Amino acid sequence: MDSELVIHSDDQFSPVGYLKFKKVDIVDKKENEGKIKAIGVTQPGEAKLLKQVYYDRKNLGPRDLLVKVYAVSINPVDYKKRKFAFLEPQPLGEQNPMVNGYDASAEVIAVGSQVQFFKVGDLVYYSGDVSRKGANGSEHIIDERITGFMPKNLSHAEAASIPLVFGTAWEGLVDLLRIPEDPKKNEGKKILIIAGAGGVGSAAIQLAKRILGLYIVATASREDTIEFCKKNGC
Repeated sequence: MDSELVIHSDDQFSPVGYLKFKKVDIVDKKENEGKIKAIGVTQPGEAKLLKQVYYDRKNLGPRDLLVKVYAVSINPVDYKKRKFAFLEPQPLGEQNPMVNGYDASAEVIAVGSQVQFFKVGDLVYYSGDVSRKGANGSEHIIDERITGFMPKNLSHAEAASIPLVFGTAWEGLVDLLRIPEDPKKNEGKKILIIAGAGGVGSAAIQLAKRILGLYIVATASREDTIEFCKKNGC
């Protein structure tokens, strides 16, 4: 097998999964030429069913980007979708594998006819679309309207760990709690964040402190997670 799924973790970011495609002398079978190589399953179930799969490279939609994937992060939606196959529009099989992976960092290698914001060569990151195949592959098709430029001061693994947790934290703070985006309006205000060392919790601390200007109180149970919360802004 010439591909492997690797899990990477460090002290500052949530666990990140990324794909490594090794250079070997094995040539893909002729019937797989022109297809996207990925890690996926051909039936719902446990992680042991994951294997190398291929699927047809479809034509780009007007606002689509074709990207070369460098890193993906693993979220609960990945294992839940793999296990239960929800939102899969067609029966699974060798010709239609399930490919997950929704947070990714990548390089644009082709653009649709009406793409406005990106060009070939741009480095991007995004939280993908669960109704389409995911980013656990060599390439991926993603709508530019849910894509952003990758921060220049981050590695690909770091960038891929950001979109879903930070998006979730922002929606919770601003969209649901209706905390003003102007930090001047939040002077003197405090917020309690439960499980501050988790993925969404750590993102919420940083957004609430550095963007919204709130005073942070967070919960954590171990010395290392307490220090992590303090480092993020408590």
